[in-house]
Formats: sequence, C-alpha cells, structure tokens
Amino acid sequence: MQSVFIFEDLVYVKDEVIRAIADQMSIGELAWALTRENEHIRKHFFNNLSWDDLNLLKKKLHEVITFDLQKKKAAHKKLFAVVGTLPEYRNVRFQQGFDSQEDFEGFLTKASLPAEPVYGVSGAETPVCRFFETPDSGRLLQETLAKNKADGAGTLRLPNSAIQLVNFAVCPKCGRLFSFKELAQYYARPRPDSQYKAPADQTREDARMFCSACVLYFIPSLLVVGGKPERETQFLSRLQTMYFIEQHFARRDVRVLSNNDENFVRKDKFHTKSMPKETASVQLFLNNSIAAYTTETPAASKALVKGILNDVFLKELEEKPALVCNLVYYTPPALIPNLIEGANVACSDAIFGVWQ
Repeated sequence: MQSVFIFEDLVYVKDEVIRAIADQMSIGELAWALTRENEHIRKHFFNNLSWDDLNLLKKKLHEVITFDLQKKKAAHKKLFAVVGTLPEYRNVRFQQGFDSQEDFEGFLTKASLPAEPVYGVSGAETPVCRFFETPDSGRLLQETLAKNKADGAGTLRLPNSAIQLVNFAVCPKCGRLFSFKELAQYYARPRPDSQYKAPADQTREDARMFCSACVLYFIPSLLVVGGKPERETQFLSRLQTMYFIEQHFARRDVRVLSNNDENFVRKDKFHTKSMPKETASVQLFLNNSIAAYTTETPAASKALVKGILNDVFLKELEEKPALVCNLVYYTPPALIPNLIEGANVACSDAIFGVWQ
C-alpha cells in the first residue's frame, strides 16, 4: 500500500531529506519551490543550508517580483523527483497535476488517446454507442443537451472553458435516446443479472445500459464537446467511476478512494479548505448510497458516512482517459481546478457532488 506525499509534508520530513533536496537542486530552483510557501517549510530549509546558501536563497526569494506558476510547478516536480529517489520514499505516490487548464484541455481533445478496454462488460459481446458512427448524431446531441438542461443534470462545462462533457446514449437497434436522468435512474437499479452475487455488486460493476423495447444491452458514451464534438469515451455511473478507479490502483497494490479507510468522511469530522461553509454539503453528497461500499460495515457506522476524500491525481490516470473524463464529470465544478492542478489532496477535496 502506498501513501501520498504532498508539498506540505516537507514540514515533517527528516533533516537528511531536506539536505538531499538542497544538494540536488540549485538555489534558484529552491527559491521558486519555496515562493509563497508557509514559513514552517521555509524554516526547515533555512536550518539545513550553509550560511552562504542561506543568504543566497533569502536574496532570491526577495527578488521574486512577478510570480511564475510554471517555474514553481517545475521546481516542485524536480523536488518530488529527488525525494522519490530516497529509499524510504520509493513506494510513495507524489503530488502531481497538469501544468495548466490549457494543458488538460489539450489532453481531453487530443486526436489519439491510449486505447482502453470497455469497462463493466462480461459474457456476450455488448454493442457500444459511438457518436461518430451514429446516424443523425448532431441532432441527437442537441436533443440530449435540451433534455439535460430541462432536468438540470448531465452537461458539465469546465470552469472558465468552452469544453463540455456530455452523456450520449442511443440504443444501437431502435435509436431511442436516453437522457442523463434516465441513465442515472437505471444504473441505480439495473435489470437484475444472476452473474452478479448481489445487487450492490451489479450497481458497481455492470456498466451496461438496457433498452427494454429491444431487450438489448449497450454501452453509452461520454462526449468531449468544444465548438463541436471532439472525441468520446465510455460513460460510467458515479459508483462505477469510483469502483473502476479503485480497481485500476488495486492492481498496483495501491488503495485509493473508498478502499482506503482514511478517506471516509463522517458527519462529525468533515473539514474543507476549498469551499465556503454554506456550500460544503455539495462535497459530501453521494447520489447513490455509500452503503454499496460498506457492505461489511455495521448499520450504525453506515449512517455516519457522508463522503469520501479524493486521493487520486488525474495525471496518474492519463492512460485511462475514460476514467479521467468520468472523474471530472462527477466532480463539483468548484473543485475541478484543484483536480486538474493536483491540489485535491492538499485541499481535502471529496469525490462527487450534486447536479445543480
């Protein structure tokens, strides 16, 4: 099992770690790494530098007039790389994020992304709803947007961006269009399938949508829409998004999200640095019951669970664009910048919100 190391953890590291960082980074790089950081971290470095290096570092810090976020991020990236070479930190996950929102948008709209298997399908082959192969897809997308607007759910616009994430679900046989609301209702209570041991297992693992008119299962899509549809990935429900991310990390013996007991937020212990008190409840609401993740937990404990902290960095999922898109899709808009930057762990952000 791996822990997560964020920049603020430098307060607690041994002097030997600070000296190793100072030995492998220039004073200029250290200055950028420590710019706008708290005095406790700075003092840790000040106490482990030679007199000459200390004076030069303080001089560099005072010379910073125009803040350069990219230089600061580059310095942090090098610092984490140095710490990662130390024996006691070889099994640690380090804070990481996209360089900017533009960098992330470039990832979303990239012509070719890593190929992914279809999630949540077993047994007979299941057709996949593909926007770019669907007749009259432009009109169907406009209908989807109109339904989502009427329902108040399903279309997410990235903050300060023209890019939207939109569900797209059309039965491959009869052409029936399913709205986000219909998808969410079905995934909350899917058609029972005996291959799953319990309803909670199917809710987490079965990513198929069902058209009752055609008696046909199919896989919906999630579109990345700029001025026009740019690309598509697989649509997953909220709980499926969490489950498949957890499974991805579990293959590396890493516990994240609900697989890590430390991430469970209980109603008497919640604290957020990211949102005003009056909107904090947005972070804590899970549309589908969290009890699906706590089948072994006593009922009294289940009642106390209010949310799950998000300890996943998007950069760790670059090879899984469907998981990236769905994780962003269900993240409260106010918290998406933190998620893109990789600040979600430091800010104690929770996964999922409510559709406004």
